[in-house]
Amino acid sequence: MAFLIFLILGFIMIFFIIQFIRYRNPYKLIMVFGKKGSGKTTYLTKTCLKYLKKGRPVYSTVPIPGAYYFNPEDIGFYSIPSESVILIDEVGMVWDSRDFKGFKKEYRNYFKLQRHYHHTVYLFSQSFDIDKKLRDLTDSMYLIRSHFNFLSVARRINKCITIVHSDSGTGESHLADDMQFDSLLFFWCGSIQITYIPRWIKYFDSFDIPELPEKEFSYCPVPNYPNLKERLSYGVGNLYTHVLRSVQGLRITKGILRIVQKGR
Repeated sequence: MAFLIFLILGFIMIFFIIQFIRYRNPYKLIMVFGKKGSGKTTYLTKTCLKYLKKGRPVYSTVPIPGAYYFNPEDIGFYSIPSESVILIDEVGMVWDSRDFKGFKKEYRNYFKLQRHYHHTVYLFSQSFDIDKKLRDLTDSMYLIRSHFNFLSVARRINKCITIVHSDSGTGESHLADDMQFDSLLFFWCGSIQITYIPRWIKYFDSFDIPELPEKEFSYCPVPNYPNLKERLSYGVGNLYTHVLRSVQGLRITKGILRIVQKGR
């Protein structure tokens, strides 16, 4: 009897696993936040090489061996093969929430249909200041931090929709995003990801910058400041002058007092 129950439970579990794998969405839009030096580009490189080993084409805004280097502004305007992985670094510099006019309809349409293109997209940014239309479409978000200068830890953020009830301040009920870190107990399914920075940093140049044109700048010459001997001489001279003037002032004051006393 116990064996039969165990067998039934096993079949039920296998059925749910098959259904989960069959209907899961492997083409996600993932956003990663982190300050400068937190390990975002290192995590991008690690992700790139992971997908390259799986045989998937990778398009990256960071030049990485084996990946296609591309301009993020081409998104939505040019075709990218299906099953591709797209990695966009510093996305906040491309689609800023303040520059809402810069978020063209081609970008919006692409990210709305990103799953249908069979693309997995990772967006990396230093802040949360990304176009809201883009944030609302994300499937997962991570906050990444650097620890001890050689480890970066990315923690998944759960985004839930909650109802904010009306009060005297708001006037009406509305929906709002409630965000909190995923439990560390789910580390086995990606709630936390740890990256050993020295292993991956050799694959990219973190100090790669675009060349700027040279320009002549005005130089402010350094004046001939007095040396220590001259400063001491100058200080002693000022002190002597101050003492001399104080003594003269006392003499004048005493003379005035004598004149006043004689007048009485």
